[in-house]
Amino acid sequence: MAIGWRARPSRCLRAAPDYNGAVPGRPKRRDSSRVAGVRAALRELEWTGVRRYVQILREAGDLLATRDADFDLRELVDRRFECDSRKCLIWRGGQMLVDSSCCARYRIELTSLDRERLQAMLPLVRERLPESHALQDERQAPWVCDEDYRMVMAEDDHGVCPFVQYDDGRSTCAVHAVCLDEGLDPWDHKPLACSLWPVATLEYRTDGSTRTLVTAYGRATVGLFADDEDDLDRCVCLVDQSPELPPLYESQRDILQRLFGSSLVRRLDAAARTRSPRPRR
Repeated sequence: MAIGWRARPSRCLRAAPDYNGAVPGRPKRRDSSRVAGVRAALRELEWTGVRRYVQILREAGDLLATRDADFDLRELVDRRFECDSRKCLIWRGGQMLVDSSCCARYRIELTSLDRERLQAMLPLVRERLPESHALQDERQAPWVCDEDYRMVMAEDDHGVCPFVQYDDGRSTCAVHAVCLDEGLDPWDHKPLACSLWPVATLEYRTDGSTRTLVTAYGRATVGLFADDEDDLDRCVCLVDQSPELPPLYESQRDILQRLFGSSLVRRLDAAARTRSPRPRR
């Protein structure tokens, strides 16, 4: 062996570049596919709040997806709900002092179908309203156009829906009462948003198609709506999470089944059986 000889690293020991021309352990060179990926990621910054919320649910396994709708399992299955208007009212000496029900705290948007139904019911409803009631004037409609050009339910002097009546410690709906007296299905005559409460539907765009998120109004979802968060603590049904109350979807089973079919409700039943109770925020 020749004295003084030193081996030099062979070229064959150098890291071979990958198909993008990058050396393992080093950043890859910029190419068109990477640029396209960055652009796609950049578009996420333009997502609406609804789409971001849906993505959070999907990543957490809290989303039930159908062909064109997404169902929020946190709100529909994990959440407890039951309507009892006695919890919303404060009485003193036979006089109602405070009404914190959804009929008093939230203004309902009316569809053209809602207005058509209410107009047809008004003659029967007027028979059950006091003679001094504003709707006894046939020129008075039970809805108004708001600042966003939506047709919304009108309110009385106390900010309450004009169809609300108080009886035996409860608040009742005059339209609902007429339906029961006349043997009619309230679902076919009451405004859709009233029947669904607190379930809410929100439309959003994703990958060029339109989908519907079915969720519910509450503290965890307040960012999806334009309502005042302070109202949440005034509506008892939204904050009462007593374990003995049924899951929200169970209370609204009939309505959800009418809108989305019996197979959807069965899937919610299955989800309820597999999901453990989770603390509410």
